[in-house]
Amino acid sequence: MAPTPTMATAVPAEDATPKPRALYGEGITLVAFDRQGRLVTAGENGCINILKNLQDDNPVVIEDNKESSGINCMAFKASAPNDRLVVGGEDHMCRLYNMSKTENQFDALLSRFSSPVFATALNRTATVCAAAGEDMDIRIVQLSDHSYKTLSGHSGAVRALAFDPEMVYLASAGEDGALKLWDIESGSIEEESLALPIIRGGLDPEQHGMFTLQFSHSGKMLAVAIDKTVQIYNRQLEFQYALKELGHESNVSTLQWSNDDVYLASAGIDGVILIWEVASKQSLARFRHPNATCVTSLFWHPTEETLAYADAHGCVSLWRKPVRDSIKAKLTEEQVKEAEALAAQEQRMTAVNDLFADDDVPKKVVLKRSRRAQLVDSDDEDDGIMTSEMPHDYAAEEEAQQPTYGTMPLVEQQAPFQPSSSPLDQSKRFLVWNNVGIITSRQEEVTSAVDVEFHDTNTHRPVRLVDHFGFTMGTLSEHCLVLAAESHTPDEGDTRDHPRLEQPDWPRQHERIAYQDSQGWFAFVLGLLSVLFCRNLTTWASDETWQLFFPEGEEIEVVATGCGEAPFVAAATSKRYVRIYSSYGVARHVFALPGPVVSMAALDDKLLIAYHDGMGANGDQKMATMLVNVDKHKVESQNSLPLSAGAALSWIGFGDNGLPATIDSEEVMRVLVARWDGLWTPVAEFKSLRSEREQLDYYWPVGFTRDELLCVVCRGGETFPKVLPKPAISTVPLQLPLVCLPETAAREESFLRSRLLLEHTIDHEGLDELNREDALEIVAAQRRLDQDILAAISRSVQSKRAARALDLTTFLQVPASVELAVKLAVKGKMPQLAERMLLAKQALEESILERRRTLRRERALPLRAAPSHQPASSAPTPQRRHGSAAEAEMEADVTDQGASEAATPSMTERLRPAPALTPANPTAPKTLSRPKAVNPFARKQSPVKERRPSQTEQSDADMTAETGDEPAAKVAKVAEPVTPSPATPLGGGFRPKSFTTKATKVTATDKDKPKRKMSGYMLWLQANRKEMIKAHPGLSVKELAKKAGEIWKGMSSEEKAKWTAPAGDVPASDNVPVSADQPSPDKAKTTEVAA
Repeated sequence: MAPTPTMATAVPAEDATPKPRALYGEGITLVAFDRQGRLVTAGENGCINILKNLQDDNPVVIEDNKESSGINCMAFKASAPNDRLVVGGEDHMCRLYNMSKTENQFDALLSRFSSPVFATALNRTATVCAAAGEDMDIRIVQLSDHSYKTLSGHSGAVRALAFDPEMVYLASAGEDGALKLWDIESGSIEEESLALPIIRGGLDPEQHGMFTLQFSHSGKMLAVAIDKTVQIYNRQLEFQYALKELGHESNVSTLQWSNDDVYLASAGIDGVILIWEVASKQSLARFRHPNATCVTSLFWHPTEETLAYADAHGCVSLWRKPVRDSIKAKLTEEQVKEAEALAAQEQRMTAVNDLFADDDVPKKVVLKRSRRAQLVDSDDEDDGIMTSEMPHDYAAEEEAQQPTYGTMPLVEQQAPFQPSSSPLDQSKRFLVWNNVGIITSRQEEVTSAVDVEFHDTNTHRPVRLVDHFGFTMGTLSEHCLVLAAESHTPDEGDTRDHPRLEQPDWPRQHERIAYQDSQGWFAFVLGLLSVLFCRNLTTWASDETWQLFFPEGEEIEVVATGCGEAPFVAAATSKRYVRIYSSYGVARHVFALPGPVVSMAALDDKLLIAYHDGMGANGDQKMATMLVNVDKHKVESQNSLPLSAGAALSWIGFGDNGLPATIDSEEVMRVLVARWDGLWTPVAEFKSLRSEREQLDYYWPVGFTRDELLCVVCRGGETFPKVLPKPAISTVPLQLPLVCLPETAAREESFLRSRLLLEHTIDHEGLDELNREDALEIVAAQRRLDQDILAAISRSVQSKRAARALDLTTFLQVPASVELAVKLAVKGKMPQLAERMLLAKQALEESILERRRTLRRERALPLRAAPSHQPASSAPTPQRRHGSAAEAEMEADVTDQGASEAATPSMTERLRPAPALTPANPTAPKTLSRPKAVNPFARKQSPVKERRPSQTEQSDADMTAETGDEPAAKVAKVAEPVTPSPATPLGGGFRPKSFTTKATKVTATDKDKPKRKMSGYMLWLQANRKEMIKAHPGLSVKELAKKAGEIWKGMSSEEKAKWTAPAGDVPASDNVPVSADQPSPDKAKTTEVAA
């Protein structure tokens, strides 16, 4: 039988990858092919070598760099007919070479910069050159006459340049994280993207790569190396896709298009070179550098399938035939069929083996008989066929066909982490960054230190501690600095200053690891076991620090510190314990968690803990949270923690107003809402808020305020910031992910988010509606909330959506805001809407009064239970409708302030269409209206101050509200009922401006008081109304009144005197001014009601 052909693999043969040849010292090394196929290299010594092949022992060396400074960049176009080479280096020069010459290849000095040159580029015909460097300016030079133009726009060093093949655009990448597309003719920036990582302090090729970008030969695509991916943009710098499937495991250092644009080669800082097929977006071949060294340059041979590469150690080598033709193209037709048949047979054998495997599979075979069919191995062509000498077992076959359901794949539980901290694998990292300060750790070979920096330098000074224990976590408050470390074993090379004890002082429970030095035997003791360290920042005593070593087998995983009635320190351990200590190390409590801890945060007397609530499935973590009040010894909330699909928890903490919050790895922020029974409400989806240019950014949170997230913006796919240089704090606005009408979406989002935070503030700070100062603060916040709803009502009125406007009115929380909504409805000529809005105002006032009565009754219950507050002889009597005078006065004040919440749930039924309003019956037992508005900040004209009831009198008033015993000497204030204006010719319409109420004191003499007489104008108008209507039949009521005013003004004084004389108290002349204290007759439209 003919030998079986094997499928080709992407791994190159040994002879295809010769051993790298060392040409330079350590540093950036560059390589290219000229038109003749010779290797052109440049490196750290400033020399350019030209080799016929990799084994050439007599290369051509160009040494015109007198300073022997390194070459950082090289541009060469093998397709250009003139063999021009442009290099730039540390000597601030940009040089031009002619490689077609055998001697004196140096051609010209193109440009001199003020700093090192990092990037050069040539156009397709090698007639124009671009160069840039550390001075952030780009120069486009004409090689014919060396004239140039300058492009300015980068705020960091420019690291990469690439010409559009059509010479329309120039692409650039810089250390400022900006990817720019320039218009060459105008010199302006056409497009810009902040997709690159920001580099500060200089670029290290072995850490960040070479910042490479390159246009394809057709000019349709632009490839950019960003972190571990190769991103493809179109010619207008619009992102298309990323090459990352089965791709690089480290940052991409450099890349190069093949001559036909079919393939793209990319190399990483770990020495791995990949060949990508651009059409399928898959990697076809992979090669690892023999020394796993960072690859700094790639270049395709102009005619052969060979890829040259250079590394950061000065070596150059080749990878021959990295992409091979398909094996089917090299086989005959019979060989292809034979290979396909063997592949199908192998697939059948794999299916049979999987059927009888011991692993968990969806289907399995259960054989009931002891004698069963077996697989027979043979060397003939029937190999793989299942045979048996026993009768066929149909029962087993039938049972095998029954599907069995396997277990759902479980998800590995997330490891515990400290909020706002950097990964442990960093030598310089943040232990914590919160609203108090920053704790940074610096791990070095000789010594280690912990630096503490406070935001408020007036309160605390910076602190530096020598890290004896190798701290891996920390937290900070205004009172305590807390650090902790897991148990670890120092190795022999660890020469840090660890605490040591002499051999006789070994504690028995500590692990003993000894070494010998010039002073005798010592043992590492402190630092091996898990340690908790605390330093008091506001102590008055000398013992400001303490540390505790946990038992062997119990590891500290997360720490937190807060301050309620007294500062406390909390440590969650691997035994699922939460141990709480005082600020001086006294154990206050210890309790167990239902599952392993994930993270923890504290603020004031609250402790928020996230823990695993079981094993997750389908890629989702299963977590729960517990909110503990340390001072009250109470669990305020305990429920499941929602996370995005497949996401993990990335941050947990409190806002500056004490609101608990979490952020997952999908950057969805949720807050714990107590008034919704502890539900987690999403307040922002930061990924959806970012623009297309910011899609690779990541917000590293450190806290949040009422409207914004405080974070460090990490560019280019980084998920945490670097310690040096110190990053800056940015603010990102919060925005609830609502789906609502676009015209009012922003207003509705602002209202709901602000109301959520206001409700939490009221509960967190314990604001009391019955307290005047607290009520004023609540009302001020509620009026700010109502501004958003009023704006939405205005839009609804403009679009003639009466039902929606009325629905929005029910969200208003202050009666004065409802009055503004009524004015909007009147202005929009919607009288029926205004009428129903007035009913909504009445329902809102009733809900305010009822809620406040309930609060007073609840507070009066303990007083009534005490014998000293209520005589034994008093018997309960039915409650009066308005209570005592003090209570009515308090209700008037509170209603005036508008201190209320949203309307009651039954308000919707109260807003059904009602019949036309009729004058209220003055003798009705129930009279509710809004009292006269009182400005608490206005200066009173009378020197006599109104006496406010004392606490005892207020308590008595509350008791009177229950018993109905009201002192007869006190006179209650009764609000005046709502009275509509006279009917208009429109048919039952009314003017909301006439709905003005006035609180009046009702006495026994009010009904005997004479009514005010009519003015002369009103007497004249009453007598001549019919004649005016007959004279002007086409005028409306408004126009008729205007006409009457004009006639009255045109009358002489003698004619007016006939009507003003019977007025009695009314002045005889209209020219007599009215005093400022006396109200105008037109404004006095209130009705006095007798009790």
